[in-house]
Amino acid sequence: MTDNSQNQRIYFTGMPEDVTEDEVRELFGGIGIISRIRQKRGFKDQWPWAIKLYKDDTGKLKGDGTVTFEDPAAANAAPDFFNGHEVRGKTIGVQMATMSENRYGADNNNGMSFGGGRGGRGGGG
Repeated sequence: MTDNSQNQRIYFTGMPEDVTEDEVRELFGGIGIISRIRQKRGFKDQWPWAIKLYKDDTGKLKGDGTVTFEDPAAANAAPDFFNGHEVRGKTIGVQMATMSENRYGADNNNGMSFGGGRGGRGGGG
C-alpha cells in the first residue's frame, strides 16, 4: 500500500467533456487551496492553477485530469468527499494520484540524467 500522507495531487475522471478549469477549481477549491504553478515572472496570484485537464490525440477534452492542493490533508480528503459526486448530471470518480513505479526505466537514478556517450573534453578525432 502506498503512503499518501504527503501526496498533494488527486486524479478525477468522469467530468463532462466540456468542463472548464474554472469549474474544476470551484468544485475542488471548496475543501482546500489549489496550488499554483510557479513561474519565473509575475506575482503568485497571476500564476496558473495546478489543474491539468487531459485531452485525447485530437485535442478534445476527455473529462479527466489532476488537481494539486497546497495541503496534503485536502488532497487526502478529496476522494472521500467527491468520489461519486455529480457534476452536471455526470458521476465523477476521484482518487489519489499516483506516479508509476518505473517511470524512468529500471535503472532510473531517481530520474536524473548524467549524460554520457558524446561530448566532453578530448575525444574527437
